Amino acid sequence: MSSLSCHILDTTQGTPASGIAVELIKFDTRDTIIKGETNEDGRVRFESTELVCGDYTFKIFN
Repeated sequence: MSSLSCHILDTTQGTPASGIAVELIKFDTRDTIIKGETNEDGRVRFESTELVCGDYTFKIFN
C-alpha cells in the first residue's frame, strides 16, 4: 500500500501553513483525485485513496 502527503510552510513567517486547501491531481488527465486541507502542522495526508503508478501534482489554494 502506498500513501502520499504534502507539507506546506509559510516562508514569510517560518511556520507551518495550516488551513490551506490542497487537491491531488493525476498529472496526465488533470483529474482531481482527492481534496484535503493542511492541519496545524501544515500537512495533509492522502491515505484514504488507492494510488496507481503514475505522475501526480498538487493544486494549492490560498
